[in-house]
Amino acid sequence: MTLVAAVVAWRSVMKQIESNEKLAKEQVAREAKQAEEARKNALRAVKPRLLKCLVELMDIATRNIKLHFDCETKPPVTKKGKQLDFFDMPEANVEIIAKAIELSRDTVSKRLADIIQSFQVAIWEEQDDDGEVWVQLTKNGCAESTTSEGISSKMEHNCQTMCSRVIEWIVVYAIAQSALGFARSMSDDIAETVDKNTVINKLTSLFKSNILPDEFNKALDNLDSFGGLESWYGGNHAKGDTNMPRFKSNGKVNNG
Repeated sequence: MTLVAAVVAWRSVMKQIESNEKLAKEQVAREAKQAEEARKNALRAVKPRLLKCLVELMDIATRNIKLHFDCETKPPVTKKGKQLDFFDMPEANVEIIAKAIELSRDTVSKRLADIIQSFQVAIWEEQDDDGEVWVQLTKNGCAESTTSEGISSKMEHNCQTMCSRVIEWIVVYAIAQSALGFARSMSDDIAETVDKNTVINKLTSLFKSNILPDEFNKALDNLDSFGGLESWYGGNHAKGDTNMPRFKSNGKVNNG
């Protein structure tokens, strides 16, 4: 083979290699595009169920908030022939949100995960609180406790604990609410944090007054001083506390 023929052959081989590499890259890009389209289609398909799930979780959070105002002692209690108890996130809702997390990216995925985690921690704390800590709340703050009497500092602590529980449920509610636009395909993102004004507005709507009881202002300040409105469901809880309650399909806390 002459030198010219060798060069021609080499160029031919190099062109073939370049062509093969180009085809391989195009194939990878095509498959990636198809996978991304499949992901978006799957996410689009799950959004109606996610929306229904979020609305249900907001209703549950609201119901759990009301227990702090309706019950003289720690639930479960029977009032007017009806048993009142805290409700957890139904397993079906966990599965729907988990699927949406799997199909989502970045902030959306994180905030959807925050919904599950905050709900788990909120219900765990309600279950873990001693009945002696329970103080019924009123529109003016704290009612006299039927289970904790005597020491004023202890009473103040118990009252602060109950106010914090209500604020935590409002945060759970607010995170779920912030995801509604995404679930309705009106937004591609979810807010990274819950705004303090959102929590205050929810509290003022509860009390039907622009002036919050001092106990709630103190509870808000305490949360701020410990890292912010969402710091309470991080830390050790984020690693998965083995003492947290398991889910039951009816949504109630499984104490077993």
